[in-house]
Amino acid sequence: TMAQKRLSHQGEDGRIFKEARNCSFSRNFAICHDDDARRPTREGNSDLSSRSQNSTKTENLNFGVHIVFCIDISKSMSTCDAVMDGGKSAKRIKAVFSHCKKFVKEAIDTEIKNAGGLKVEWTGEPRSTNIYSLVLFNDIAKVQIRAEKLGGELLALLSRVEHKNRPMWGTNYSEAWRNIQELIDAFDNDSKNPKDAVIVFLSDGRPGDLPTKCPQMVSQLPEFYTSHAVVKSSACRHLRSLAQRLGPRLKLHTIGIGREDKAWLAMLTSLARAHNAEGGRFPP
Repeated sequence: TMAQKRLSHQGEDGRIFKEARNCSFSRNFAICHDDDARRPTREGNSDLSSRSQNSTKTENLNFGVHIVFCIDISKSMSTCDAVMDGGKSAKRIKAVFSHCKKFVKEAIDTEIKNAGGLKVEWTGEPRSTNIYSLVLFNDIAKVQIRAEKLGGELLALLSRVEHKNRPMWGTNYSEAWRNIQELIDAFDNDSKNPKDAVIVFLSDGRPGDLPTKCPQMVSQLPEFYTSHAVVKSSACRHLRSLAQRLGPRLKLHTIGIGREDKAWLAMLTSLARAHNAEGGRFPP
């Protein structure tokens, strides 16, 4: 069981990761079908993707579930109101990466247990066929880890990404969802062997690219937004497209961090559910 840790004074804690996993992962982390140390350029954050990002087409891989972490690294994520082990205060971003790494470590422990519980270094090919990706976003977004298999290299990549990106700028949900959609589409290109996708979307604030007041109904959500006089597809449009295509094969978990308004996170889960995808919000 994952250690309980608060992520803010309102009580967001390690429970949210445990609940997200229990809602969406059984067999090796699969589905149980429950309801910048280095400053990034303006064109993109520090990129440590484990696979080439130059190719627009990706070969189909024999994997089970594509698990995508999408983490907000806007300036507010440097707020030091998270509580770690022993009651020590930490920045929100540090707490989030800590939980992501524990999430992966627990999966590795499960692999060892399934292999007979041998207390030896696990270096073989994983029994799990799931793959893991990571998107970071603020005013911009970029894939940092692309379709990595479970193992020590995935943990090492998470640590490297954490140390090479620091919170800055604003919060643009639409850029994040554009990257999520492109990433999932790239690894779900075999109609005869479709893949489930699980998205864990973590943010601590209201998106700057969407209306200040979140609409009350899914039908009122904006399809587009304007950035520097350029009209672009909104986060709602990207998520709707994914949900319509994948249906129940898509599981979305939005996790609110800190005390800021979570209305948009709640609406994203409602949008997913409106198109037969599964959605959960933590805390509820």
